[in-house]
Amino acid sequence: MTYSRNPLLTFVMKNDLCKKTVFMYSPQAKGGHAEYTHELLTAMASLSNDERIDLQLITASDLDTAYHSDSYEIRNILPPQRLRSTFLTPIHFALDRYILFRKRENRLVQIVALPTGSKICHLQELTPWNAAGIIQRLKSVRTKVIYTVHNIYPHHTFGLPRSLIESQLRRAWKCCDGLLVHTDGLKIDLQNFLGTDHPPIFITPHGVWNTATKVSLKERLQRIRENPNPRILIFGHLRPNKGVDVCVEAMQFLPDARLTIAGHADRAVAAAITSRIRHLSLEDKITFYNGYISETDVEQLFASHDICLLAYRNFHAQSGVLYKAAAFGVPLVVSDVGAIGITVKLYELGEVIEGMNPAAIADAVRRLLHVTQYEKSLAGLKRLAENNTWLQTAKATIDAYNSVTHE
Repeated sequence: MTYSRNPLLTFVMKNDLCKKTVFMYSPQAKGGHAEYTHELLTAMASLSNDERIDLQLITASDLDTAYHSDSYEIRNILPPQRLRSTFLTPIHFALDRYILFRKRENRLVQIVALPTGSKICHLQELTPWNAAGIIQRLKSVRTKVIYTVHNIYPHHTFGLPRSLIESQLRRAWKCCDGLLVHTDGLKIDLQNFLGTDHPPIFITPHGVWNTATKVSLKERLQRIRENPNPRILIFGHLRPNKGVDVCVEAMQFLPDARLTIAGHADRAVAAAITSRIRHLSLEDKITFYNGYISETDVEQLFASHDICLLAYRNFHAQSGVLYKAAAFGVPLVVSDVGAIGITVKLYELGEVIEGMNPAAIADAVRRLLHVTQYEKSLAGLKRLAENNTWLQTAKATIDAYNSVTHE
C-alpha cells in the first residue's frame, strides 16, 4: 500500500492499520526515566509483532544518543529542558519550567489526538498541577491512559505545599484507566494513598538493566578477600532524602574504606555535602563528583566499587540504582524504606541498615564485608537478574494494556 505524501495523513493512515497504538510519554532526555523507558520499549518491541502493537516514544528533542533505537519510533519533538544553573533567579527558573511543562504536555495531547483506532497513552510522568486536566483531555480523544507511578510521594513539591501536590496527584491518578507499580508492597501503599474508587493497579516488576558486567562475581569475591580498602559507592540524583550526609559521617567508623559520591546535586545539597566532608576532615577518604555521569563512566564506577550504599531517609518507590547495582553485580547496603529493603531481604542482595545513623550504616557495611555474607549477596544478585528481566516487565505491561482495553 502506498501512503499519501501528506505527512499528517500518512501518520493517521499508518496508525489506522495497527491494532493498538501505544504512545509512551517520557519527556526526560537522560537519567533514570529515559533509561527505564528505553529498556521497556526495547523489550516490548520484541513482542510487538505478536501483540500487533505500534510503539511510539514521545520525548525531548535532545534525547541522549544512548537511548536512541531502531526498534520503535522515536518522536523527539518536545522542547528541551535548560539546566537550573543557567537561570539568574529562582523566579526565572520557575517561570521557565511552568511554560516548558505546559508546552510539552499540550504537544502530547495534540499528537495523541491525530490517529484513530485503539490508542493507549502510557505516562511515565506529568507535572502534578496539570496532570488531571491532561489525562482528561487524553481520554476525551478516546485514549486509554496508563500511568507508571514511580514515586507515590513526589521528590519535589515545586515550592507548593506538599498536601496540595499530593491531592493533585491523587485526583490525576484516579482519572487513569490503569496504574502500574513495581512491587506488591508499593501496590498496597498506592491503594492506601488513593483511598476508595481508584482504577486497577497492576504490578510490573522493574527489570535489571541490560549491561555488560566488566567484573565477574568470582573476581569481586577475590577482591574482597584481598583488598584491605573496600570502595563504597553512592550513585544517582543526590536529593536530601538520600541521607548522603549521614553516610559521610559513617566513614568516621570505617577507617579502611573509601567512599565515592557520584551524581547530580543542586547547589544547596552539593554545598552541604562538601562542607560536611571538610568539617570532618575526610577529604582523603571521600571523592565527590557532582554532575551528570555518562554511561561509560557509570560502568567504570560500578566496576571499580565493592558496595553500593542506598541510605534513604524516606522513600515510597523502587530504586533504579538498586537494579543498576544488580546489573553490575555490586552488593548493597540499604535502608529499610519503600521497596528497597524488602527487595534486598527477599533476594539476599546485601545488608539492611538497622537504624538510620552513622554507626548503624558502618555496622551494616562491616557485616557485608564478611566473605561468606558477600558471597551470599553475589549469588542473590545473580538470582535477581535471572528473575527480573525486561522481557518479563514488557509482558506484564502488555497484559495491563490488554486488560484496560478489554482484549
